[in-house]
Amino acid sequence: MAKAETYAANVYSIVNGGFAARLAGQAETGVTTWLDYPEQAISLAPGHTQRLSFTITVPANASPGEHVTTLVVQEQGQTKASGAVALSQVNRQALPSSSTSPVL
Repeated sequence: MAKAETYAANVYSIVNGGFAARLAGQAETGVTTWLDYPEQAISLAPGHTQRLSFTITVPANASPGEHVTTLVVQEQGQTKASGAVALSQVNRQALPSSSTSPVL
């Protein structure tokens, strides 16, 4: 059984393009506050899936354009390596979520 946590996170630009997601526990600001998605722990059995829902509410005064935030799923705890150089890592995936505000 795999144990993971999932949460909404702010995104930021990284060097040479692309985006990255903030870490768990960091304050949600901007577009991320438009999401109704609670931080939660989940358990997944091998070969199974779990569907989670969220709502995006775009404020009436949002500026026109594309607005991006992300949902993250990451394993609980760390994967520990062994050997001469033993690194610990947390595996996570970030799913970008965008909404477009129309030009009025």
